[in-house]
Amino acid sequence: MKRLAIAAVVIGIMFVGAPPAFAVAPTVSSFNPTSGMVGDSVTISGTDFTGASDVSFNATSAVVFNVDSDIQVTATVPSGATTGAISVTNVDGTGTSSTNFTVVPTPPPVITSFSPHHGPIGAAVLITGSDLDHVTSVDFNGTSASFSASTTQITTHVPAGAVTGPITVTNEGGSDATNVNFEVVRRPVISSFSPHKGPVGTIVTLFGSHFRWVTRVWFGQRGAKFAVVSDAKLKARVPKGFKDARIRVRNAAGQDVTGLAFHQRKIRIGTSVTLGLHLHLRAAGVVNAQNNTHACEARRLVLIQRLINGSWHTIKKVRTGARGGYNVAIPDQPGTYRAVTIHKKALRLDCLPDVSPTAKHEHAGGGGGGGGGGGGSCTPGYSPCLVYHGGADYDCAGGSGNGPYYTTPGVVYHVSGSDPYGLDADNDGLGCE
Repeated sequence: MKRLAIAAVVIGIMFVGAPPAFAVAPTVSSFNPTSGMVGDSVTISGTDFTGASDVSFNATSAVVFNVDSDIQVTATVPSGATTGAISVTNVDGTGTSSTNFTVVPTPPPVITSFSPHHGPIGAAVLITGSDLDHVTSVDFNGTSASFSASTTQITTHVPAGAVTGPITVTNEGGSDATNVNFEVVRRPVISSFSPHKGPVGTIVTLFGSHFRWVTRVWFGQRGAKFAVVSDAKLKARVPKGFKDARIRVRNAAGQDVTGLAFHQRKIRIGTSVTLGLHLHLRAAGVVNAQNNTHACEARRLVLIQRLINGSWHTIKKVRTGARGGYNVAIPDQPGTYRAVTIHKKALRLDCLPDVSPTAKHEHAGGGGGGGGGGGGSCTPGYSPCLVYHGGADYDCAGGSGNGPYYTTPGVVYHVSGSDPYGLDADNDGLGCE
């Protein structure tokens, strides 16, 4: 019985005095690479790394490290680290390398380009340059953004709250910013528009904000051609295919629609027609739109008609030129004449047919002269005829000349010879053009 008791005491003493088998501090035997910049990954080899609570580079703790196994730890060189030993710590102590890790200065980042130059919140942006792999932050005019980086590229997205301004990238060595602003696209807002009604082709002006990057405009469901005047002003042309509809504009950030509808209307435009009868016999005149839009002038069909036995008969058809004038030879017969304009659908306007005041031709072989003159011979070198008035001057109708005689409005004269009236100012053979 005594032997057993003594043995128990001896065993108890031996248990209390011996340290646990797992109570061992780490050891650092090597690391790779042996130098690097802030942000580089370093693999540390040694023993007893399980349970490590700190990895330091010359006493600066690494924010990011991972215990790969009991004999390996991977750590990222922390901001502020300087050249010195690497240490690993667990609950039982700290192991320190016998050689130093050399911290290499980080070159500042350089931005060479970015794309796109504008976009809405959430849009992807690609930044290219050099030394971008160690970038620690990217911001859009001061608003921080998430990113992923390589040596020559950064992929980021426009962050919530960003406003138009430069993009800046930063690392331990410094910062660089874009030399042009990234423009944050906002949803367009329409405050008003004018006019509120009109025919196909009418130019409608929209007022509001954030129009700069508008990509589409619709009248109802019909797309329209448009031009951005400024960020607060946009002009759109009324398309075909709708009657009454709201106007909608869209950009990459969203869309807005007018509170009121635009009403498509046909506008009836009256015209005025002049008619002059000239020697030998020529009918000449001009077609003008009464509202001065000139919409009904060019290529208008004009019917020259003569009153025969109480009825009007068309004896000649002619189209107006680019300025609305017409001049055509007709059979040299006495009588009463008029000119009638005809609606042309290609103009896309509802032009009213109009009739000129009548003009009389008293006898065959004679007649009134150009510019309202009486009978007489024609001045040589001008076609159509300009009646000779003893050398008195002619000037182009509507010009700055003081007459006393004027050519027929809208008529272009073929000039040859000496041009005594000076109608062909540029010597191209055409007068009053």
